[in-house]
Amino acid sequence: MEGTVNYEGSGDVFFAFYNGDQQLTEMPKKDSGLGFERAECNNGASVEWNINKWAPTVTNLTKSKTKCTLYFSANVSNYSNVEDIMKKNPSMIAYDDTDEQNLRYIGANPNNYIDIGDEEASGNKILWRIIGVMNNMTVINADGSASTGQNLVKIIRADSIGSYSWDSSAYGVNYGYGVNEWSQADIMTTLNTEAYWSKTSGQCYNDQFNSQISCDFSNIGLTSSVKDKLAKVRWNTGTVGGLYSIGNITANFMY
Repeated sequence: MEGTVNYEGSGDVFFAFYNGDQQLTEMPKKDSGLGFERAECNNGASVEWNINKWAPTVTNLTKSKTKCTLYFSANVSNYSNVEDIMKKNPSMIAYDDTDEQNLRYIGANPNNYIDIGDEEASGNKILWRIIGVMNNMTVINADGSASTGQNLVKIIRADSIGSYSWDSSAYGVNYGYGVNEWSQADIMTTLNTEAYWSKTSGQCYNDQFNSQISCDFSNIGLTSSVKDKLAKVRWNTGTVGGLYSIGNITANFMY
């Protein structure tokens, strides 16, 4: 295979390639329909994937007979397709000013709607919008390990699912407005473990003081086909302080 190995010590590395549970005889080509999903190495080594060169970079390679297993999946193969489409429409795209040089859709109403096989219980299609191609992301695997250097397509649901509180609380906690921390937020459980995630109905938080309203996602909640395409990603946000106030914080500052 062609790749790049960065030596921080001495040693050699062996590669194995998988499509799901199926072991492959060689690394999939860029146009194979499979995309890089994650990598696992022994001996403390790690892999960063370069989507443009279509090659892994192995770091912290200090011991001989180090093995890195690279996993590919059709669920992430759309990265290259989205990047190609975006590059052919320069009036609708722009690279941001981050170190990762993410590629984002811009403009008031760019034609960035996609169908990923999601639909309401009634059969109506649910469309999503591409925000952009996010580079060098860290994905948290099912076993808790992290895969770095991954390039992913970030999407947002085209239609609103309703108005709910980020977090709510009793008066003694931030005057009833809850906490501004994702792992403790009420909306986190609604979206990731409760009514919206499980496609059921229930009670959702709305406004201050732990106020709740009825919410029903039995028709528009997440389907299994969408869940299979999701990645658990570590997303870094900025901090709020100094001269910044609620009125002048921008998305560029926070994200």
